[in-house]
Amino acid sequence: MKFFKVFFIFSFFCFSFYKAQELPKETYYQFSYHKNVEYKNDTITIRIQNPLFCPLRIQVFSDYLKSKNFIDDTLKVMVNENSFAEIKIFAKNIDVEKVKFNIDQAFGDDSKNN
Repeated sequence: MKFFKVFFIFSFFCFSFYKAQELPKETYYQFSYHKNVEYKNDTITIRIQNPLFCPLRIQVFSDYLKSKNFIDDTLKVMVNENSFAEIKIFAKNIDVEKVKFNIDQAFGDDSKNN
């Protein structure tokens, strides 16, 4: 009889908190930013949209553009929460097919201290 009381109390607590806190219906994944790359009038425009409610640190790199001396190193940009950022690279006479971008991201703003 004592076993059934303990089992009942344990079951009651387990199932009473079953739906105590539901998760939101909308899901954002870490790498869900949207990017658009366009080459027009000797300018490469990279537009990065941040749909999240936190800032993102974006790092953009291209081996091809570095080898042609259009960029020195990794381009770093902050994208504020729920906004976008544009990066413009002036590049004349390039082979657009060879331009590949490595884009990394991290959450948060480096310039803010806790």
